Amino acid sequence: MELSSALVYFGGLVACIGVGAGGAAVGQGYAGGAAAEALARQALGQGPVRQSLLIGCAFLESGCVFSLIITLIYLFTHQAAQSWHVAMTLGLAACAMGIVAGVVGAFSGTVVAAAIRSVARHPRDFSRVFSLMMVAQILLEAPMIFMFIIAFLVKGWAVPTMSMLKVIQLAGASLVFACGTIGPAIGQAAYCRAACEAVGLNMSLYGRIFSFSFIVQAMIETPIIFALLTSLMLMFLEPMASMHPIELLATCIGVMGAVGFGSAGAAIGSGKAAARAVLCMAEQEEQATAVARLAIFCQAIIDTAVIYSLIISVLLIKTCM
Repeated sequence: MELSSALVYFGGLVACIGVGAGGAAVGQGYAGGAAAEALARQALGQGPVRQSLLIGCAFLESGCVFSLIITLIYLFTHQAAQSWHVAMTLGLAACAMGIVAGVVGAFSGTVVAAAIRSVARHPRDFSRVFSLMMVAQILLEAPMIFMFIIAFLVKGWAVPTMSMLKVIQLAGASLVFACGTIGPAIGQAAYCRAACEAVGLNMSLYGRIFSFSFIVQAMIETPIIFALLTSLMLMFLEPMASMHPIELLATCIGVMGAVGFGSAGAAIGSGKAAARAVLCMAEQEEQATAVARLAIFCQAIIDTAVIYSLIISVLLIKTCM
């Protein structure tokens, strides 16, 4: 194995477990701090707060588990030592897994923290807040599951006989998806945190907030689906025989920028708008329906930016495939 490929390979494995575990640890720190503060303020909520903390930390730990599994599988791939093509591909794919797990883990912790504070305000309605937190955490886990699947696909296709074009395809597809999930993870966490806070402010509005959350999170999740489709296109389509590796690399960088910036802006903007809307619903219950409709309309307009990015990304891929 050459020095440069060895650095990418082992550096990617270190980034996978280091960033993945570090992000989860930061998220658990947010949750633990909120639990300590909640217990100090509301002694009667010890049981619900502890249960919320334990379940929330278990979800946050999944990022570490995904990163650990990919790191171990890639580490014991003997083909990596035989081919620098395999080493480079697996190293970059592992780095992508670490980025997704780290970002999701860190920002998911703020959602658990908000839920714990709401549980402390309403210990008797613990089950309601807990259900909202569980739904939020499950949806926030989606990017990690998709990245985990992509990492396994990369492992299956990474063989010593593959060409340089295939290396760029597989590594590029992994990094495109990783870049495309950063913004949506931040946007979803911003909304879910606000939704948990809103329930704590106005428990009587729980039903409306719960149903509103499904629609909002589905719309914030849209850029992740687009990033996944773009990544799979880049992975499955065969490049033209006359294509030079530098041209394909430039295309991957362009797709990465279009998907990454497009999804980040749209998802964060959509999440911020929905977060403010759900807090306004809790504060002004009589205007909740009007605010919810306006927020969904606003999100639909914001999501058009992702469609533009998707169109450019597909056109870039089609020029090489």
